[in-house]
Amino acid sequence: MAMSLIIVGSLFMIINSFSVAGWSDWLSKTVVHGVSLAQILAKITNGSFGIMGLIAAFGIAWSYANQHKTDGVYAGIIYASVFFILTPSIMSGDKVPVEGFPYTYLGSRGLFVAIIFGLLSAWIFQWFITTIFKLKCQLLCHLL
Repeated sequence: MAMSLIIVGSLFMIINSFSVAGWSDWLSKTVVHGVSLAQILAKITNGSFGIMGLIAAFGIAWSYANQHKTDGVYAGIIYASVFFILTPSIMSGDKVPVEGFPYTYLGSRGLFVAIIFGLLSAWIFQWFITTIFKLKCQLLCHLL
């Protein structure tokens, strides 16, 4: 899942930092709608690398649940919400505070949390699904 993000981010990072005389100056001076090409390429790089933790969170929980023959999509969605709960947020100091998520924790800094809690939440999800299914089967067998 994350490999395509790594490839895209790396490609735009190489284009933005290509070591040819005058290339970086040209990217900085070429402006599209008030934004330089260097800033656009950096935004694409940061956006693709910056969401790596979130993609890894979904992918780890999805893969673990699929290996244990439970619904991987639901496990991934549940862990994506757990990942947002665990990620520190940014609060503005206004009278009505505005909340947001920094790229730093959604990216590589959040990978450790994504791995550990992705496996843990998928295990809990898989345990609940199999336990509830067993209980339903036992109750149905007793009723028949």
